[in-house]
Amino acid sequence: HYIYAFNVEDTLLNRSTFEKISPMNVGQFLKTYEDVWSDYRKDVFQLYKDDLSTLRAPWVYGWSGAFTCNNVEFMKVKGFDESFNGWGAEDTDLSYRLFLNNNTFIISEKSPVVHYPHASKSKNISKEYFNNRCKLFMKNPAMESELYKYVTGINLNNVLDKLEVTVICSMSPVYAHHDLSAIKSKMKSNNLFIGTDSLGILKQLLPQEILVWSDRFEQVVNDYLPMIKTSKYFGVSTDYKNNYFDCVFLFDAGISIIPTLKKRIFIEASRIGAEVYLIKDPFFNPLEEFKLETMEFLNDEIINIEI
Repeated sequence: HYIYAFNVEDTLLNRSTFEKISPMNVGQFLKTYEDVWSDYRKDVFQLYKDDLSTLRAPWVYGWSGAFTCNNVEFMKVKGFDESFNGWGAEDTDLSYRLFLNNNTFIISEKSPVVHYPHASKSKNISKEYFNNRCKLFMKNPAMESELYKYVTGINLNNVLDKLEVTVICSMSPVYAHHDLSAIKSKMKSNNLFIGTDSLGILKQLLPQEILVWSDRFEQVVNDYLPMIKTSKYFGVSTDYKNNYFDCVFLFDAGISIIPTLKKRIFIEASRIGAEVYLIKDPFFNPLEEFKLETMEFLNDEIINIEI
């Protein structure tokens, strides 16, 4: 449902206005304050003609300020998770579980609600919201819930769409034989690749596992290189145990697609890999020649050591 006045500040003046609203005059108030109180999701709703079923993550719009669903479906996913603490994500957690249970999301403008301004009991909304998004991911680890921790909910669909159509190998040159040999010499028995979608590289180096960011490329790898395991993660958060891999290889062109998350990928790679290597190429970094660097961390800062 449309939620009007969701972001209206809690002031005495605003409260005095809302106290005048009744079931008899709410329609007139919505006409008067439509632009000021507008649901900022409205443009997205209108763009998709109120049918969100074509979005990759429609659940990010499932705010419980105004949310209805079939009671049978609600009980199937066991309703709200009351273990969430503080502000945020308990509603999108419910919506996500409904989505995973094959429910569709339709927007109704015929029965909008008005959000009454009120003071928040939370002392640190941003921290609580992030912690709750982390909890959502741990309950249902997947690329969309992983990215939801770091990407604003409304923008998550844009990021997922971008990753689905991005071809990383078109931004990277063909690696010379000696370049691949340098990578091969560092590989051990359990290796993970992050940031490449080159079948040529995968065919020659044959890592045990690769993170894939699109359904399209996952299918290609499964068809042509079934011996390589594919996992649908971006790389900022995974459910692998510490030092699960002997080596993690990060391809710079790929992991730089979302620059703000690049450091997060480094940190997660250092957690799940006993050794981490950053592969830079001359096309993506034109002032540098091919480099293979090992990644180390000191007080959360990244140290590159060329080898």
